[in-house]
Amino acid sequence: MAAIEDSPTFSSVVTPAAFEIGSLPTTEIPVDPVENDSTAPPKPVRITCPTVAGTYPVVLFFHGFYLRNYFYSDVLNHIASHGYILVAPQLCKLLPPGGQVEVDDAGSVINWASENLKAHLPTSVNANGKYTSLVGHSRGGKTAFAVALGHAATLDPSITFSALIGIDPVAGTNKYIRTDPHILTYKAESFELDIPVAVVGTGLGPKWNNVMPPCAPTDLNHEEFYKECKATKAHFVAADYGHMDMLDDDLPGFVGFMAGCMCKNGQRKKSEMRSFVGGIVVAFLKYSLWGEKAEIRLIVKDPSVSPAKLDPSPELEEASVPLLIYPIESYENFRVKMRSLQAPVVCPSVRPRQLGVSALLVNCSVSKTRSLRNQFWGNQTKNDKSQAATVNLRLHLRRYKSIKCLFSSHSDGTGSTAENFNENDEDYVKSSVLEAVEVKSGPDGFMVKMKDGRQLRCVHNNPQGGNLPNYAPHSAIVLKMEDGTGLLLPIIVLEMPSVLLMAAMTNVQIARPTMYQVVKDMVDKMGYEVRLVRVTTRVHEAYFAELYLSKVGDKSDCVSFDLRPSDAINIAVRCKVPIQVNKYLAYSDGMRVIDSGKLSKQTPASDGLLFTELDRPNGQPCFDTKEFDLVRNMMQAVDEERYDEAAEWRDKLGKFQAKRKLRKYT
Repeated sequence: MAAIEDSPTFSSVVTPAAFEIGSLPTTEIPVDPVENDSTAPPKPVRITCPTVAGTYPVVLFFHGFYLRNYFYSDVLNHIASHGYILVAPQLCKLLPPGGQVEVDDAGSVINWASENLKAHLPTSVNANGKYTSLVGHSRGGKTAFAVALGHAATLDPSITFSALIGIDPVAGTNKYIRTDPHILTYKAESFELDIPVAVVGTGLGPKWNNVMPPCAPTDLNHEEFYKECKATKAHFVAADYGHMDMLDDDLPGFVGFMAGCMCKNGQRKKSEMRSFVGGIVVAFLKYSLWGEKAEIRLIVKDPSVSPAKLDPSPELEEASVPLLIYPIESYENFRVKMRSLQAPVVCPSVRPRQLGVSALLVNCSVSKTRSLRNQFWGNQTKNDKSQAATVNLRLHLRRYKSIKCLFSSHSDGTGSTAENFNENDEDYVKSSVLEAVEVKSGPDGFMVKMKDGRQLRCVHNNPQGGNLPNYAPHSAIVLKMEDGTGLLLPIIVLEMPSVLLMAAMTNVQIARPTMYQVVKDMVDKMGYEVRLVRVTTRVHEAYFAELYLSKVGDKSDCVSFDLRPSDAINIAVRCKVPIQVNKYLAYSDGMRVIDSGKLSKQTPASDGLLFTELDRPNGQPCFDTKEFDLVRNMMQAVDEERYDEAAEWRDKLGKFQAKRKLRKYT
């Protein structure tokens, strides 16, 4: 390893500025694919960028296996605040794609960013695509390496990269079961890369989490990736942290829950790990792009300056040939120019980073839903005033020891506090769950599709509700008020919670326990019982719910959780406890049924629904059973991390569904 020369700046630097949040304000911009829009991306992307006018290098960030790009919000904003534009594509939906498919999709997103990123940035913010870097976490780290090594068949060959950073990269479950493409050769310095490479690892990544296997197993993790890199290369290992500790706190939904419990996690503050990861990325980009070597060399020389304990000692092996420093202004001159700018950039009135909101429209009100348009974030060629945002739900725990279980509840939408916990609180109305599978709004009005095939036509209970915008069918959970009004409260949710709810209501047996069943069992094991679930309020377009537990035999010992309604209702159905809705919400957001429709003999096919009406045996082939078997085999392969086989089952399922749809229309 090349010796690291002393620098006169060491004596004047205490903690590298890279570990601190930068001085540039940032914003987060979700952009979805849109038909007939040439500037729309091929995959959903989340752009995190400064709001100060200027031209910034671009960083492509690839998420980990089965994770969501918005799980990395804190780290991405940290990096962006130092003067970078982060583009984080969402490369998987319900199921992760095959490894090669993911790499090719990454190449397509990079092509899009090189041509159309400007159309989605705030006014006066520009991307310098000549200085593009690749960063990825977990499987996304391996994707970043695969793209840099030339395995993305879709990538424009004229695009080059300036730096590569893998954050605890993983290439499979073990040495003999690896994801495509197989880039590891198990030969030292075998990667043919001519750009600086940094590899960040975790000390707990290779360790088992009780019965769960390692998330970053030996022979497939950061150690092997670093060995196969050539100089210039750097290696940093956070000894006391796990594979998922760089993610945001209190991640929403099932995927967020699984991300928090699947891997061995550290006991220290995750905020320290996020500062460490963000700081290493910033410091290494300064080193690679700007030629600012002081901070990265200081971290190597004195690991104690890092927010996370580094063990073994970090390494920086510099090539004998000096790095090609790109002909751009020095980093400090660039920052001075940024600080001198006084005029703010024109940005949308909704500031996601300040309000703590996300543009993921789930568990939201159908009466307030607006169409997302990429252009409203700053494209001057199109103007769409509709804006949509929903609160990024956080999980909070409250414990009450007094005889009265006190809790904060919005009883009338104004923020008033209920004094006494009472299952018969007059501010709430009991409700039941309808066997509804989806909702939509179109020329025929607002429609609720029932599992038995009926179509319920509805209108607003609130005369001020206005006309709903047209939108395609969405999975939904529909609550019916049991106070004699018959009002319905539809809640748009993700597909999987809706499917699992229908399975629980119809007693469909699932081979492997769902997370809702696991939560129910955990509550029982801890000596608690579920009391009830309440849908308490709506903020912007997102509903909030609370789950109430009490100690078995001691109802004065109460605990409540803030959950997404889809999760809370699923738990309530399995635990057979009441579901209550705030009266204010029921009457202001509720829908009245004006036509209950007729029962159809055959339920029409519905896009993406896994559970449909089951006919009695009639001697003919049962296509529902065949489709269910394909889905079950695919899910089982994913659970067992046999991703290649899962991809084969996915392809078979797609062909089967295509043939079934063709049979329907012929």
